[in-house]
Amino acid sequence: MTSFLIEQVNAPASSRDARVLDAIRRRTADGLAGRTVWRAAALPAGRGSAQRLRDHISWTQESGVGSETLDVPAGAPLRRLAQGLEEMMTGSAARPARLDAEDRETYADGVADGEAAVEGRVRPDDVVVLHDPATATIAEAVRDQGAHAVWQLRLTTGSRAAIAEALAFLSGYTSHVDAFVMTYPQRPRHGVQVTRIAAVIPAGGIVAAKDVAFDEPVGTAGPPETVPSGDIGLSSLLAYLVEADRAECVGGTLGPRPVVSPH
Repeated sequence: MTSFLIEQVNAPASSRDARVLDAIRRRTADGLAGRTVWRAAALPAGRGSAQRLRDHISWTQESGVGSETLDVPAGAPLRRLAQGLEEMMTGSAARPARLDAEDRETYADGVADGEAAVEGRVRPDDVVVLHDPATATIAEAVRDQGAHAVWQLRLTTGSRAAIAEALAFLSGYTSHVDAFVMTYPQRPRHGVQVTRIAAVIPAGGIVAAKDVAFDEPVGTAGPPETVPSGDIGLSSLLAYLVEADRAECVGGTLGPRPVVSPH
């Protein structure tokens, strides 16, 4: 049975709201303390997304949370293929591409190359956020290191057939991804734009969502009590994913997920 967790993260309008936000902030800092959040990217769009994530989580550094860039190696064939998949998922491609056995071989080669990028750098219990289709090649290596692999998906309302085709192709390389994170706008609330940050944990049947009111600038520097609610929302979701992933394992031991055939 799928379980849902919905939490609202807003700028405090009362002393009670302030206490709730402070509790979320402290829980997030405790959950991520001592870990490194790796921002993995291979394509230009992925690097832009990784930069934005760095801004969102910068407030956690005072609590001992590391933040590092992980450049994923991608030769020309893999880059071209991954860029095409990115365009299919973000609406730039009007129709599905013809993906074949040669494309799968290109990704298989990328998986072998990705192991070298992860080994010796990523530590157990770190969090690796994947930002573009090429980074799916390192998910298995991340899991083998005892770390958490999270894919921050960017989907649009473009061609449903193109999106479905891209995700079906990538499903053969994402069985080791612990959670998929998506951000999308909700109906404005009291004149304030509300954004929902949702995460799906496939193995546990868990959907966690944060309703975040982005009424403050993102990445604003300042004392802990002035951290924008948007930054706390995304950071707290990462902390929750770490906790939920660990809870799925007997004795708290992180192990590889079973490989599920895409067919």
